[in-house]
Amino acid sequence: MYYFWEEFIFPEDMYGVPGKIRYKKEIGENYNEAADWEKISKETKTLVWNNGSLELAQR
Repeated sequence: MYYFWEEFIFPEDMYGVPGKIRYKKEIGENYNEAADWEKISKETKTLVWNNGSLELAQR
């Protein structure tokens, strides 16, 4: 089994950050359900609007 999930969290949303957009992505693959063997990859980014385009936020 394979799955892909992504989400954008905007400043006004629950768990939003003022002035920033949060991006989350998760990709998973279940190799053997009986053995509970799976591979999961997660990615998160914090983005800001700068001159009309989205850019990675500086820490």
